[in-house]
Amino acid sequence: MYRFIIASILLVILFFLLHVNVRIIRIKTASVPYKYCLHLLKTPPKKGDLCVFKKNGMTIVKYIAAKEGDSVKIIRNSVFINGKEICKLKPNGKFSPIMDQIIPAGYVFVMGTHPDSFDSRYEWFGLVKKEDIQGKAIGFWRQDH
Repeated sequence: MYRFIIASILLVILFFLLHVNVRIIRIKTASVPYKYCLHLLKTPPKKGDLCVFKKNGMTIVKYIAAKEGDSVKIIRNSVFINGKEICKLKPNGKFSPIMDQIIPAGYVFVMGTHPDSFDSRYEWFGLVKKEDIQGKAIGFWRQDH
């Protein structure tokens, strides 16, 4: 009876994963606090959510920190979104910070939580096109475990 219940649960989980297009992603950097996350392919992320996108052939997971219409300003090595400080730039970093701007339509500003994360704070990385976002991510295994 116990094996039947376990097998039934596993079949339901498998059906769910195949039906809603969920993948498991292993995050190889410390950019976000998770080692693994679920990638929900059919679920568009919102501001504050983790999102999955491709950049330079790599699958990347970052938080959406600003959306179209939000303002981004750099003041003395601090990044402000809509007037609220959200993070710092790397001191003496080799990358130029993003220019002050209003996020244009069709783009988002993404960032990691680690101070050394390479993300939209820097001009070379830049903003991410919404069309390049492949879905929402949900972290489930923290890096510190």
